[in-house]
Amino acid sequence: MTSTTEAFSNEHDSEILEELYLKYYKIRKKLLMLIQIDTSNYQILAREKSISLIAQDIARTFPEMELFQEGMKYHENIFKILRAFAMYRPDIGYVQGMSYIAALVLLYIQDEYKSFMNFSNLMLKYPIMPFYTFNDEFVTKALQLFKQLFQINLPDLCDHFEMEEIKPR
Repeated sequence: MTSTTEAFSNEHDSEILEELYLKYYKIRKKLLMLIQIDTSNYQILAREKSISLIAQDIARTFPEMELFQEGMKYHENIFKILRAFAMYRPDIGYVQGMSYIAALVLLYIQDEYKSFMNFSNLMLKYPIMPFYTFNDEFVTKALQLFKQLFQINLPDLCDHFEMEEIKPR
């Protein structure tokens, strides 16, 4: 009985793997046809462009604290963390707003290397990453879930926001 169950399970698993494999290659083929560019050059250009945005964004990161302004205590640290992330994941690069998350991590941990490791792990986790890779389907689902939780936990405020037409974008 056990060998029959195992044989069925193995056969079923290999069917699923085969199906996933075919779907992966179909999607990959479509993407390559759409892109039609040298991906290594594209990644280098995207990384360089996103790195140039880091300096601009750091100046706007908690400006009232002045810890991240040029010449101040954490300016060089946060720049290195964000630049390292953009180089580590050129497919994502740097996206505006990441500096706030990196700043909070750096302020809490106060070690450049450990902050980079924690920032990278945090950014690459499923609930956060789609917001920075502009995954519209996920963002829509997350906002719907947020609205439901908002309605359950703060129904009066949620109703007021709806009445004022205040909606997440």
